[in-house]
Amino acid sequence: MSFRCCSRSARRHAPTDRGPTAGYDPVTAGPRSLPTMDVRMHRTTLLVLILAACAPAPTPRAELDRRSERYIEDEPGGRGLAGVELVLERVESGAQLALRLAADGPRVDPIHGIEGRRGVNRITARELTRLEQERGIEIRTVRRDASDVGAHAGAVSIVRTGRLPERRVAPDGSIDLEATSHESFALELALSAAPVGAGEWRTELWVGGRPRLRVDYQFDGRTGRIQAFDSNPVPHREELAP
Repeated sequence: MSFRCCSRSARRHAPTDRGPTAGYDPVTAGPRSLPTMDVRMHRTTLLVLILAACAPAPTPRAELDRRSERYIEDEPGGRGLAGVELVLERVESGAQLALRLAADGPRVDPIHGIEGRRGVNRITARELTRLEQERGIEIRTVRRDASDVGAHAGAVSIVRTGRLPERRVAPDGSIDLEATSHESFALELALSAAPVGAGEWRTELWVGGRPRLRVDYQFDGRTGRIQAFDSNPVPHREELAP
């Protein structure tokens, strides 16, 4: 009985002529080779990994220079209508100038009259709102040595909105010192000039067909510097609106 059971077990586990293992003897045949398709897939995967390891890492953004300025109205003893932050950064394609125009902050003078509050200018906020909505600001970047034909365009976006603090006369004649505007305005715009390569560059903000702000800067491929800022490159007795 024991022999018959072993025989049945041997017959159940005996190799058959079906499948890829038919006639395979691990002792005499040696190691089995992978199918051709598997070999190609392994080679392709290995090549991708090698190329990924050898590819250069993207250049991180790095600040090259920074300046804080005031946008001054064009009249004697002109007030600060807006705060201007300038940042020159190194980017993967070269260098890029970024600007922030703010209608509030320590560099901003108020409007005239009892409603004005230091540190915020309602006229500037209103004009920034209108200019962004109407796409009324054009950013132009040109090479200062005039070897580059044409101007490179930039981009404008609102980064901060809100109501403005103001003084208001109440019906009883008292002054509300904690009032806020009924409307919400654009308080800060972000403006990005086009990336540039090595050279001497000039970026201008154009409104109503003429430049209203000018920044000169240079980039040598590794380092850069903001050289000059002018809030009234073409003198005209107006504020931000055309």
